[in-house]
Amino acid sequence: MYKINIPKANTEIEIDFDALPDNSKEYVIDYGLGQNLNDAVAGYAIINGQICVNKKPLENTNVDQFESIILSRVQKKLDALIAGTVRVAGVRIGDPIKAEAIEIAIDMTVRGEFKKAGKALDAKAMKARAVELVGRNPAYMHLAQARFDKRAEEAAMIAKMEAEMLTAGLEPAE
Repeated sequence: MYKINIPKANTEIEIDFDALPDNSKEYVIDYGLGQNLNDAVAGYAIINGQICVNKKPLENTNVDQFESIILSRVQKKLDALIAGTVRVAGVRIGDPIKAEAIEIAIDMTVRGEFKKAGKALDAKAMKARAVELVGRNPAYMHLAQARFDKRAEEAAMIAKMEAEMLTAGLEPAE
């Protein structure tokens, strides 16, 4: 089973890759691996007769080297994948309660710690600190669960009221 993050739904879904037919497996591998390898060279281009990375000229190169530079970068990325040294840009939290706990830790503790220490409010560093705090202090998870439950109760109450209004022939407010 593989867990696939669906950020817009703030959740993960499990996929049994072995249950997919061969043509679907080939499609997924070709699409995902192709996307990943092409991402490794996304910023490379020839601009005004110069090889550029993110629109900045690459020193000591000429356009005849472009394809070899691209293939070298792609091979480096493939070697990293084969070695298992993949970089994860950010941690996405599939559990909405844990995500809420991390936000609570940032709001209640981490932001203040960073300001007091004179550190820049770096989102990645603050999130890492919040994840550490949530792991050590279950109070954040308890508070997050309470907030989550309260929102669920409020949503259920609103849904019930809207259903009652519709039954009575009234239009709920937008």
